[in-house]
Amino acid sequence: MSRVYLMNKALSKFLHADIEHKLNIISLGTTILQKNKAKASAGVECIFRISQDGVSFLVGHMQNRIVRTSNFNDFKRFIMRKYHDVKDLEDYNMRAQLDKLSIGCFVVLYEC
Repeated sequence: MSRVYLMNKALSKFLHADIEHKLNIISLGTTILQKNKAKASAGVECIFRISQDGVSFLVGHMQNRIVRTSNFNDFKRFIMRKYHDVKDLEDYNMRAQLDKLSIGCFVVLYEC
């Protein structure tokens, strides 16, 4: 399994009704999680990463893995670069939040 999808109850019932597997499904629901296949992901605690389409559905359920910043430069640095050094961040509060987290999955939110 390489993706986890979110779908409503009616669509789920429709799929379960296809016991003979005659449906040819190409795409279904909203992708929430995707398998992390990056080379740098070896050894991280999350084997799935949050899909961009699924962020709005998951962020309300995430409590300990959200890092908030009001510093646009730090937010831009996070979305533009692959690797980050926490010491280079301007926002002290963001640095403190990231220091508390182990390496793995988290979401950075920009609050203007």
